[in-house]
Amino acid sequence: MTRVLHLSTYGANSGAGVAALRLLEAERSYGLDAELLLMAPSSEPLTGVHALGNDRRLYRAWQCKLWSERALVALLNGFNREQVFKTSLGRLGISMSALRPYLAKVDLIHLHWTQHAFLSLRTLEELCKLGLPVVITLHDYWWAQGIEQMATKPGELSPPLRLLDRQVRQRKAELMAHYPIHWVTVSSSLTNEVSRSPIVPRLGISTIGNVLSAQYYQQAQMQETKASNEQAPYQILFVATRVDDPIKGWSYLTAAMQQLAELAGELRAQMQLTLVGALSDRTLLKQIPIPVQHLGSISDAERLRSLYTESSVLISTSERESFGQTLLEALACGTPVIARDSGGPADILINGVNGALVAHDKPQEMATALWQHFTEATAYQSEACRASALRFTPTAIAQQYAQLYAQLIDDTQRANR
Repeated sequence: MTRVLHLSTYGANSGAGVAALRLLEAERSYGLDAELLLMAPSSEPLTGVHALGNDRRLYRAWQCKLWSERALVALLNGFNREQVFKTSLGRLGISMSALRPYLAKVDLIHLHWTQHAFLSLRTLEELCKLGLPVVITLHDYWWAQGIEQMATKPGELSPPLRLLDRQVRQRKAELMAHYPIHWVTVSSSLTNEVSRSPIVPRLGISTIGNVLSAQYYQQAQMQETKASNEQAPYQILFVATRVDDPIKGWSYLTAAMQQLAELAGELRAQMQLTLVGALSDRTLLKQIPIPVQHLGSISDAERLRSLYTESSVLISTSERESFGQTLLEALACGTPVIARDSGGPADILINGVNGALVAHDKPQEMATALWQHFTEATAYQSEACRASALRFTPTAIAQQYAQLYAQLIDDTQRANR
C-alpha cells in the first residue's frame, strides 16, 4: 500500500486546504495510506489529519515566523501593505524536527499550499534529501515564479522586493533541477502558463483536477427537478471567499449586471443576485442595479448545497481562476455556470451543454449569456450539468494520483539504485 504524506498550511478555512482534505478522503477510500499534516490549528474530524498548530509551542513559533515575514515584506515595500499577504518569501518555516515524526515509513511527500512560514525552501531541500519523490500541487503561481502568489503587473513590487524575487526564483530553479520534484496543476490552462517558467522541475508537470467532494458526488447522481422562485424566478448566485476581492472581478461583475439590467428592462425586478462570501464594504452593493442579497460567508455545506440547487445559474467573474471548485459544486447540483474565461473554468465548462465561457474583457457577453439563459427555450439541462461534474469524482481523481505516485516512486527507486 502506497504511503503518502500531504502537507498544507491551512485546512478547511482555505480553498487549497479544502482541496487537500477532499483529496485525502478520496485517496484513503481508494486504498492509499494517506495522511495530511496541517500547520494551522484544526479540529478536523477526518481520519488521517494532524495539525502542528494544535501544539501551543509550535503554534507560537509559527506565528512568530509568519508575522516576522509579513513585517519584512511591509518594510521592504516601503510600508505599503498591498503586497503583505500576496507574497511569500520562502525563507522562514517550521523546523525539520517538527516534521520527522510524520515522515517515518512514507513513500512519497505531497505538498499543497505550504506558504505563510510553514515550509521554507531550506526545509523543502531537507525533505528532498530524504530521497523520496515530492509532488507539489500548484494552487496558485508561487512555485513557478519568485515571491508572488499571483502574477502582478510590472512595478507593483518595490526595488528591494524585486531583488528578493530574483533570488527566490534562482533558488527554486536550483531545487527543481536537482531533486525528484513533480508538479501537478489543477487545470490545463495553469499547466500551459507555468510550463513557460524557467523553474519547471526536471520531472515535469501533470494536470489533475480537484476532487468533487463525496456529498456533491451523491448530489450529482440524483435526478431532482429544480424548483423555481415565483417572486424572483431568475436567481443568480455568486460565491467567493471575499466577493469584492479584486481577483474575483468585482468591477466585471457590476458591469455585467448593469448590462443585464438594460437588457431586462422591467423584468429586472424578477431577478436576484445572491452573494455568498465576505464583503469589506456593504456600500458596494449599491453598484448592483438588480435586486441583490448578501448572505455573508457560509460554512454549512447543506445550506450552500441548497443555494446551488435553488439558483438558476452560478456566475464566475474571476480575473484568474486556477480551477473553479464552486463551479463544479453548482454543476453537481444541476445548476449551469456562466463564467469569465479566466483559466480553470475552461476545463470544467462545455459551451452550450453545462454553461458558457464568456470573453475575459467583455462583461456584456456575460450579460447576454444570462439573458439568453433566462429567456430562450434552449436552457441548459440539469441532467447534463450533473453528468459533467462526474468527471471529477473522488474515485476518478484518486486513481489518477495513485498512478502518478506509483510511477514517481518506481522512477525514484530505479534512480537511487
